[in-house]
Amino acid sequence: MNEPSWIGKTIGGRYQIEEMLGQGGMSAVYKAADPNLRRTVAIKLIHPHLTTDQSFVRRFEEEAAAVAKLRHPNIIQVHDFNHEGATWFIVFEHIPGESLEDRLKRLDYDGRQMDYQEAINIAASVADALEFAHGQGLIHRDVKPANVMINQRQQPILMDFGIAKIVGGTHQTATGAVLGTARYMSPEQIKGEKIDARTDIYALGVMLFEMVSGRPPFEADSAMTLMMMHIQEPAPDLGTLRPDVPPALTAVIQKAMAKDPANRYQSAGEMAAALRHVGAGAAAVPTPSGPTPRRQSTPRQTSQTEMVMGSPAAAVPKLKTPGNPLRKWLPIGVGLLAVIALIIWAVIGGSDDNQITAEATRAAEEASLAGTETPAAIAAAPTETEAPAAEDTAVPKPTNTSEPTPLPPTATPLPSVHITNVTIADGRYIAEYETIGYEPSEDGLHIHFFFNTTSIENAGRPGSGPYQMVPHASPFTDFAVSDRPDGATQLCALVANPNHTIQVESGNCVDLPEAVAAPAPTAAPTAAPTAPPAPTADSSPRVSISSVTEDNGRYLINFQTTGYTPALPGMHVHFFFNTVAPENAGVPGSGPWKLYGGPSPFTEYTVSDRPGGATQMCALVANPDHSIQLGTGNCVDLP
Repeated sequence: MNEPSWIGKTIGGRYQIEEMLGQGGMSAVYKAADPNLRRTVAIKLIHPHLTTDQSFVRRFEEEAAAVAKLRHPNIIQVHDFNHEGATWFIVFEHIPGESLEDRLKRLDYDGRQMDYQEAINIAASVADALEFAHGQGLIHRDVKPANVMINQRQQPILMDFGIAKIVGGTHQTATGAVLGTARYMSPEQIKGEKIDARTDIYALGVMLFEMVSGRPPFEADSAMTLMMMHIQEPAPDLGTLRPDVPPALTAVIQKAMAKDPANRYQSAGEMAAALRHVGAGAAAVPTPSGPTPRRQSTPRQTSQTEMVMGSPAAAVPKLKTPGNPLRKWLPIGVGLLAVIALIIWAVIGGSDDNQITAEATRAAEEASLAGTETPAAIAAAPTETEAPAAEDTAVPKPTNTSEPTPLPPTATPLPSVHITNVTIADGRYIAEYETIGYEPSEDGLHIHFFFNTTSIENAGRPGSGPYQMVPHASPFTDFAVSDRPDGATQLCALVANPNHTIQVESGNCVDLPEAVAAPAPTAAPTAAPTAPPAPTADSSPRVSISSVTEDNGRYLINFQTTGYTPALPGMHVHFFFNTVAPENAGVPGSGPWKLYGGPSPFTEYTVSDRPGGATQMCALVANPDHSIQLGTGNCVDLP
């Protein structure tokens, strides 16, 4: 079905096709005229080679019927569904305007960024649309800028539920291929795991990141690399890409893009509410109402918790009444009276000259703000003396010393980490440490360990390692002696934020011991050691699962590797159930499978993750690019 075959023709005995609007692997979309209702429509024609598959036609009918039920101002409306011979088609409303993708390209071409308030409004409206669709049992699964139209009234319209899946249904894709676009796909969608409405929330978070920063969070030359970045790489720090973005908006994006669906917003409506809280808070900042507060030496910043979780309602700004000159000059006159009153008070009361000057300056500044009424009682009221400049209490950066650098005492301790000792045991570094002001966790503040060959600024930047993310208490044992880069003399640690950006000046470095310092056995063993695995003909990397048990609803998988030490980035392990073919154990969309770069045991599978028909847990060696090495592992029966 090429373009000339339909331009100028009529389909369905009614719709006169005028021009092609776009096409993809499944369909082509045309602009057409509907003479019956005298309106312009868009028609999606499915490619004929797909309509020979009756299961695909059945799913297509379900799509049309399901999407036709979605009556929402931010969702494209379906008008008709039919077929002419072997050509199936859906008729949609035609939306004049531009796609969000085209708008972002236009802004980028002009060297501009989208106003973050506009980005909030668009994302909140799309979230409203998703909340409605999810309530009707539909997951979009392909949320991206190309599928959002901005109409002539600047309203975002979510389009193309063409790969939507009925929640709880058993339908599969016609080809088994990965659905959606790699740039916006959630980790669980990439790994072929069961998905729900939260996969759309992840994609919306990615789209919002792109709207705010002007670039997507992850970019790569291949779809495989891009997908793996979604699975394991933290999103870049939005604050460094665009410093003027409110921290509360950054927090919303980080939560929407959490790798684990349990850590995201649990509904699109919840995300929409959070976005509108941020928008209301940001809009209220430059237009406060009522008397202007005195300027303090250190202005108070609104916290992310206040803005995202619900700050006080923004006050409605006062409206200026035109044509009344008293409103213009009254504040200035009041300010002058306040200054005179302060000077007289100083002469009579002998107040400190510096304090008089500060008070007079504040009163004059407050009164000079256009349209702001400053009552004399408030303007003349004494204010607190400004506190003297605090001494520098910055935590020292990691330095070349084996002794941990102590933090200066504060009323509320700043989060910090201190390595207290580093030893060697069984070829691995054993780093003992303590944390102050927080408990490390996977979804909160944690620790980044790294060698001093990595700069402090790069200790949380993908591709700038080696570094390891640690969400648990002491000790840290993930670095083998063989991981030590040339020239490294110290092991360092810093506090890391939930988005994996690091807090500079929050840790220390300690000298590394030499391998010969490992203690030798002091007594002969009382029993014969377990015989090691039989040596192989070569030293090629291998992984072997030794046992699988259950512990509190999780599988506890003990394993050992030979020829390498698992690491991310680096050579690692892919674990998967035997319902996945070994050659597909690293292919996006062919899971479930999980990648792992830590020591034994592996505990990331719950019993509920076990697919129907799975009887074994398997493991294979995976290369740094996540391709797997066939024949390098084994499978063990599940309990």
